[in-house]
Amino acid sequence: MVLVTVLMIVIVMMILSVSILSQHMTQSNSSQAQVEQIQADQLAKGIFWNTYSAGAFANGTTTFSANNRTYNSTVATQGSLTNVQISY
Repeated sequence: MVLVTVLMIVIVMMILSVSILSQHMTQSNSSQAQVEQIQADQLAKGIFWNTYSAGAFANGTTTFSANNRTYNSTVATQGSLTNVQISY
C-alpha cells in the first residue's frame, strides 16, 4: 500500500514538472518572437528615417543583414506618394 502511494506521488510530481517545463519553453519562445518583432520594427524605422534624411526618396531596392537575417527595403515613388516596404 505504501509503495503504491509513493508511486502515485512520484507520477503526479513528474506530471507537474513536465507541465512547468513546457510552460517555461512556451513563454521563452513567445518572448523571443516578441523581441525579434521589436527589433524588426526599430530597424524599419531606422531605414525609413535614413532614407528620409537623404533628402529625397529615390526608387530602388536595398539589401542588408542584421541579427542573422537579410532585410530588403524597396522605395517606390508615384507622384507625391512614396511607398517604403521592408521585408525579411
